[in-house]
Amino acid sequence: MKDELNTYGITNADGVAPSAENEGKVAFDNDKPGFIRESVTSEQDEMAHVSESYGDQAGASEEGGSDEEYSEQDLSATSSTASASSSAASASASIGSGLGALAGVVATSVVAAVVVVAVFISTLAISLSLLMADMHSLVFGVTITGAAEEDFAQPIYAVLTSDDGSYFEQEVKQDTALLTFEGLEPGREYRLTVKNETKVFAEVTAFTPTEPNEKGTLLSSMQGTDVRVSVQSVKLKSTEYYSLTAKDAQGNVLFAKDGMDAPAEYRFELTEPKDVYFYLTVGGSTYALSQCLLPDYDLTNGVWSWSDDLLTANATFTDKRGGEPLVLTATVTRKKVEPTCEEEGAYVHTAKVEYAGKTYTAKASLPIAAYEHNYVLDPTGGTYTCTRCGDSYTNEE
Repeated sequence: MKDELNTYGITNADGVAPSAENEGKVAFDNDKPGFIRESVTSEQDEMAHVSESYGDQAGASEEGGSDEEYSEQDLSATSSTASASSSAASASASIGSGLGALAGVVATSVVAAVVVVAVFISTLAISLSLLMADMHSLVFGVTITGAAEEDFAQPIYAVLTSDDGSYFEQEVKQDTALLTFEGLEPGREYRLTVKNETKVFAEVTAFTPTEPNEKGTLLSSMQGTDVRVSVQSVKLKSTEYYSLTAKDAQGNVLFAKDGMDAPAEYRFELTEPKDVYFYLTVGGSTYALSQCLLPDYDLTNGVWSWSDDLLTANATFTDKRGGEPLVLTATVTRKKVEPTCEEEGAYVHTAKVEYAGKTYTAKASLPIAAYEHNYVLDPTGGTYTCTRCGDSYTNEE
């Protein structure tokens, strides 16, 4: 009997020493310190992200899908883990109420993990470099990596300030490669900060010189994929030469040429239309810049110009990137709206232009005066009737 009792670790009256602690007991990993704390904290963090992501996804479903579809997916995910949760709860009940509560927490966390949707994590990085400093201007190169459209949902701005209170601001977009600030004061320190409402991406300090340092001039143009650039003038010493480099917005070199002659013209072909940035350097320093940017026309705010008779019209769309505006000649059609004896009519002109597979229209009208009633007396009685609209009246009226 003694031996039997000792198997269960009981100290009996005979003074038999107890067996080792937990000998013969069932061991659980969750008996280890920190098991519950670490697991629950981790899953609680996941659940906090689920709430945010669910809201974003719900917003997206309003545009691209129905709320019913989204609810079905949630119910499916929940039901797929229901049996597992039930089994876990049953097993834990046989062990004890404390472990049963733990199983419930773990099961809930499993369900939460199933409905987790992808959360956008930004990898956007922006770096700045001073390319050229003149007495009244500064030009900075912008390198953007890890960018996604979501990064620019909240506007990002480049803000240039100085100790005299000067303030200049430009918006930074996904394809921004250069930032040019003009109208600056010579011999002054400026601070450029690229940031949005919640984060500063990059900062750099630059000084405007007190004397001109121009050594060259560049002129460039682009028609489709055909690119041309001209080195207008370069001031070189006898041992110097210039380097002309063309890059895209990602910094990839599209064309490079070393030379000493000016003026000189160069031409190359792109594989596809894209923004091109030109750099003229001498001895490692940049002395001239030029850029050919693809237009970004504001097609939602066209300005329509009509002739006096409204038979011809043009539509003008400004380039949001500062290039030449897009001017299109419209096709105009006319429709007559007949006047009545009481309401005026009109010649309604509709102007139509097409660009990039889309049609844009505008309307303008020339009024037509209303007719006057032409009343005629009915010979058989005292009723006057309008021959145009049929309106009538009698002398008694």
